[in-house]
Amino acid sequence: MNNQIFSIGYRKLGTDRGPTRPIWPIARTGLQIPWRHRLSKLSLLPALAVLIGHAIWLSAIVIGRKAGEVAATENVAAALSVQMVAGVFGDVREVLSAFIQSQFYASAIALSFLGAPLIADDVHAGALDLYFARPLRRVDYILGKCLAAALVPLGLLMIPTLLLFTAAAGTAAPGQSGELWHLLLPSIGGALLATFVLTGLVLGFSAQAERSRTAAALFFGALIVLTTLGNGLPQAGVSVAGYFAPDRDLRTVMDALLGARGTVFVPVVHNESAFMSFLALLGMASAGFASVWLSLRAKVSS
Repeated sequence: MNNQIFSIGYRKLGTDRGPTRPIWPIARTGLQIPWRHRLSKLSLLPALAVLIGHAIWLSAIVIGRKAGEVAATENVAAALSVQMVAGVFGDVREVLSAFIQSQFYASAIALSFLGAPLIADDVHAGALDLYFARPLRRVDYILGKCLAAALVPLGLLMIPTLLLFTAAAGTAAPGQSGELWHLLLPSIGGALLATFVLTGLVLGFSAQAERSRTAAALFFGALIVLTTLGNGLPQAGVSVAGYFAPDRDLRTVMDALLGARGTVFVPVVHNESAFMSFLALLGMASAGFASVWLSLRAKVSS
């Protein structure tokens, strides 16, 4: 009987549990509810596919590099041919930059199921009145939802990026491993930047919609429209439109940080200024967070 009562949530009176911030309980609850649906789990498959594809690409680069080292000691012509192949497939810089750009959209798919309901479902169910019936500040509620939304791209971007970098540094030759360490901080910075943008955008649409499906459709639809226009209009001579494409901005910033130049199989189109691309990404995220604050300010008086 005691175990049943404890499992329901009752505690003895007088137990000093200390002050607790509501941020983590709000984040935990916000992720637990959509995670119960099967589609939310299946939404992680594109991110897994992107990781596997880039891991295979990285393995091919490592194998080609090892083969080039062996061929260089035996046959000069063979060494040159291996170097040409390596030049076609790129190096670790290309893998990391392309991975963050591709994983950006794979993470957006997952956020459409896990992040879009965070505020929209609360509005639809009338749960905001329940939340703010207790002395809860708007900033704590927003921070809890931001933490919940950010955990998804952090897990899909940050951890795989570190795994790819570790694999590249661990398989590099003793003289080459030291050259790769200066790529670590830019790679982490790119993953954090992508996380910041995705978190701001998905919460912005979630705050404006009254249903999770509407928020998910608006969020992913906006990314598709911005990408289409931002990559299409520059070809017609409107170069400034490239800054409206999140993937183009992110690849411009990442290539500038990592020194990547693209390959024959992965041609890269950049914006003219990496700094302006960085500001454009910050502007998209800031617009999303501002949308959350203004929406809650209008709906909640506390």
